[in-house]
Amino acid sequence: MLGFLAAGIAFFLLFDFKGLFEQRASAALGKTVTVAAAHIRAFPLRIVLEELNVREKGAASDTAPVMHAAHIDAGLRFWPLLAGNLVFPHLVVEGAQVRVDRAADGSTTWDRDQKKEPLAADAKLPEVHNLTLHDAQLTYREASSKTDLTLALETRPSKSGGEPDLLVTGNGSYQGAPTTITVVGGSILTLREAAPYPLDLKMTSGATEITAKGTVTDPMNVAGLNVALTVKGADAADLYRIAGVALPRTPPYRIESHLDHVGQTWMFKNLTWTMGKSDLAGELSWDLSGKKPKLGGNLNARTLDLNDMAGFIGAAPGDAKTPEGVKEAAATRERAIQGAIAASKGEAPVKPGDKNADPKANATKAAEIGAKLLIPDVTIDFQKINAMNAAVMLTAAHVESAGFPLDNLSADIALQDGVLRLKPLAFGTESGTTAKDGRISIDLTLNASDPYSPKADAVATVQNYPLQRLVGDAGANTSFGAIGGRIELHGSGDSLHRILATSDGTVGLIAQGGQISELMVQLMGLRLPKALGLLLSGDKPVGIRCMATDFAVEHGLMQAKALVVDTEPSIITGDGTIDLATEVLKIKLHPKHKSAGIGSLRVPFNLAGTFSDPAIGPDTAALALRGGVATVLGVLLTPLGALLATIDLGGGKDADCAALIAAVRQDAKQQPPKSAAK
Repeated sequence: MLGFLAAGIAFFLLFDFKGLFEQRASAALGKTVTVAAAHIRAFPLRIVLEELNVREKGAASDTAPVMHAAHIDAGLRFWPLLAGNLVFPHLVVEGAQVRVDRAADGSTTWDRDQKKEPLAADAKLPEVHNLTLHDAQLTYREASSKTDLTLALETRPSKSGGEPDLLVTGNGSYQGAPTTITVVGGSILTLREAAPYPLDLKMTSGATEITAKGTVTDPMNVAGLNVALTVKGADAADLYRIAGVALPRTPPYRIESHLDHVGQTWMFKNLTWTMGKSDLAGELSWDLSGKKPKLGGNLNARTLDLNDMAGFIGAAPGDAKTPEGVKEAAATRERAIQGAIAASKGEAPVKPGDKNADPKANATKAAEIGAKLLIPDVTIDFQKINAMNAAVMLTAAHVESAGFPLDNLSADIALQDGVLRLKPLAFGTESGTTAKDGRISIDLTLNASDPYSPKADAVATVQNYPLQRLVGDAGANTSFGAIGGRIELHGSGDSLHRILATSDGTVGLIAQGGQISELMVQLMGLRLPKALGLLLSGDKPVGIRCMATDFAVEHGLMQAKALVVDTEPSIITGDGTIDLATEVLKIKLHPKHKSAGIGSLRVPFNLAGTFSDPAIGPDTAALALRGGVATVLGVLLTPLGALLATIDLGGGKDADCAALIAAVRQDAKQQPPKSAAK
């Protein structure tokens, strides 16, 4: 018996193990495997490999291998080997280098053009009891995503005294951004056991930092997670690059959650999300089982600052500034628009490229125009919207909105195959009085199924919005009631500005109640003696009977069909246009006093300028036509000397909100044609 055993050992030690190993390893991997030397050592029994190389099939011997190991020493149990089982008491790998290159079609250097020898149904994987890695390196490259990462793998003694822990450190680029990775895990060998596997990951990619710490009960199936996840960065939009989650630009943010994974769905439980001045909480899920990943969940905000959400409409979120490139692009478009306007008037403006143009002056003008652009004109990446689906409910108990008071919010957000629906996006506003609270409800559909020709449809309903909160403190004798109405717009374009600039639809708003300073009304109508008397005796409030606006919108141009403010002593009507493309106001206001009186000048007022720089003042040209230059000077210097030319028989009538618009339209039909407001 001993002689038979000795003969068997001698056979293992003397036969051509190198050739057998290369043949069997090549067949198993579907590659060409070579070694400089392969030995079987006895006492203790082990396999020693020197300079192992793995290359693509048919690759020349001087081609860079997809795997290289300078030295491998694997202990081997003899008796299990006789039963066909590989048991390695120890496995030491030194100087290993593994390369994984992924092509645009998704194939890698390890799975394309392979003809592997299939494993038997009852085949068992080798069993390793102790693994040691020295100077091991893994390189992953994917040219299509601008990813090139190099990871160093080492084993180090465990603090608990058990199997060596695994340490992975790496750097390079991921999706085009500088990236570093550090992972501290338990022993690789414990992955085959049911015990929780410890994991501590830190990753920085661009301005985004990710940490994950906890345990995984079933690492091979990524199940049974008990992991605390933290993600923070300068802009949550960067998560699209990292994980494919299409979010708008945000101010600096921090997300904390308990991470779990079931099937193909990642779950973010007990989530908290802070960004800028906003804080949200709830649960989210990221489902990868469909053709497109789907974001789902519910988020509730104690405080939601709409300034932090400005990225949804293409504006700079938080306190961020509009990029200079965006300003310049807006300025270029504005110059083209202004050039078209000048051409329609027969004017010939100096173009930026003309030899007589001043480059510095043009650059300054461009910056001024770009900086004044109020409606965001940042191009929205609708291809990102097409990359995922979503079903998220968002609520906010308190809303911060500079310049437009809102108290709470709810939004049902649905994104399916490039079509984004908010039905509805609702804002609530407390009136601050016994009156009914206000509500603004918006049904929005943004169809970006064709990302190169997105279309938007929006219907907004305003109910009992407390106008007083919008206007703020306008003086002791001024207050406003509630406003309501309906806005319907349909446009197309790849920015909010371009959508509005191409929009068609209607804008109708109506308000009643409140009061306004009588002095303001008298000055609006230039009733100079009455205004002088109020200044001497004191101002008093005048009731507002009705305010109404009715605009028709065609290709971004809002044309006033009716614009009326009806007070007890007068009616103020208006006409003109608001251009959503140029953001230019051309509204003319006509005061009509309900009683005749000396000193009543029926002089129109112009509401002009731009959205960001509006201006209101009397139409001096109309004033000159009524009284000439002497009249203007008389008004400025000695009003009483010019009163004889300013007698006006009041033509106004009282009107309530129900009949006001119809009456104004009828009045407009009876007036002779007039030129457009300028």
